[in-house]
Amino acid sequence: MAADPSSTRRKRDEGSGRRGGLGPGKESTPPAIRILDNELFEIAGIRFRWVSSDYGSWHTSAKEVIVLKPASWFEYYAGIIRERGIRNVVELGIFEGGSVIALALLFDELRIAAFDLRQPDAPVLDLLDRLKIADRVKLFYGVYQDDRKLVEKAVFDVFGGAPIDMVVDDASHQYAPTRASFEMLFPLLRYAGVYIIEDWAWAHWPGTFQTEQWLDQPAMSNLIFELTMLAGSGHVPIEKIDIRTATAAVHKSEAGPLPNFRLNGAFPMRGKALPLI
Repeated sequence: MAADPSSTRRKRDEGSGRRGGLGPGKESTPPAIRILDNELFEIAGIRFRWVSSDYGSWHTSAKEVIVLKPASWFEYYAGIIRERGIRNVVELGIFEGGSVIALALLFDELRIAAFDLRQPDAPVLDLLDRLKIADRVKLFYGVYQDDRKLVEKAVFDVFGGAPIDMVVDDASHQYAPTRASFEMLFPLLRYAGVYIIEDWAWAHWPGTFQTEQWLDQPAMSNLIFELTMLAGSGHVPIEKIDIRTATAAVHKSEAGPLPNFRLNGAFPMRGKALPLI
């Protein structure tokens, strides 16, 4: 499901990390992230603008790429990519293409399949061609994040049946479709793969999200509660969950099939129900 950028766009600083190669034995060093000011940064000579409000007014062009994450997030993700030897990435949510373009420029070994309910964005697609990354960055528009048939087929087509190394869910930020996406894609992660859910804490931010219009929306933190209990149960191979202010990264501890994986009934609850908040 496509993200409504105005609904959950309070990106926080997720820390930084040094940039380097993609793992043991890799000698190449990805381009540095060059900070220009609080909103602008460059990667490989391409300018990125981080926007955090008035989202409909900003569009990627030949001059700059619009992104909904600050530079520090890409430093954080770069650390995960190096440490875990990430190659195959699924990103849910495209917006103006900033995140997939940044990751592709930082690491030329990455292959990325990204999905969004938005219609095709010609300037973004043209930029992929101009940067010569269209062969390894595949964008699938008009697709709900929880459309199992379309997403699974696209992932297989892009990666040729190879496991996914990392998933970044920056799509709807709604409980039900985000949960369905996890049930679909977590089983496809390989050993030491990472599944990242962004903006999980929006229901606990002051201001807009405490008003009546949001009260009937189940909080994303419900899913984080469930994943924490799932990790503790030992029934599914989860090494750890790194919960930060605005991201939750689920690290998988072993590969292998998880047939018909569903969170309902995946861990003991002593016969009790978990109410949604």
